[in-house]
Amino acid sequence: MERAITIRYQLTEAEFCRAHRCHVSHTWCRPVFRLILHSGFALLIVLGCVLLFRWNPIADGISVIFLGISWFTIVPVKRRRAADSVARRKFAGIADKGIEIEWLVGPAKLVNNSGPEHKDYTWQSFTKAVCTPAGLMLYRTDQIYYWLPRNAFKGDADYERVVELAKSRVRRFYNLG
Repeated sequence: MERAITIRYQLTEAEFCRAHRCHVSHTWCRPVFRLILHSGFALLIVLGCVLLFRWNPIADGISVIFLGISWFTIVPVKRRRAADSVARRKFAGIADKGIEIEWLVGPAKLVNNSGPEHKDYTWQSFTKAVCTPAGLMLYRTDQIYYWLPRNAFKGDADYERVVELAKSRVRRFYNLG
């Protein structure tokens, strides 16, 4: 039997915000939202070019092109700030601030030892797994997830092993980079 991989980290506001940012990035960047964002950008650029070259009001054309570029750059920045604000408000309301979270991950099950709690999960109890550059999210539902930050692993080999376990045992697996 393989040894269990141990993951330990403190639940700080910064870690909570990072996990929430990854969650929001995964759920907000679905293809339909990306299509809307890029379509809005393209529409504003085309409208600016039409105004610029067809009717010749240079100021109007340039302003609409600028609006399109602003749309493409400001919307993602505002979304990130809003996500961080929501995460900070949620973190302020949880009782487990600052506790050490420990996961023991094996091929058959995962054990969560967080503060006074001790919970066992099978891999089948997770509906999806999302691998991000910052860590791994294991979802019980579309909104309830467990965060396993990459920096909490003892090394990259342990992180890659857990990602491979998630990929082979969780029904839906997404790799975001």
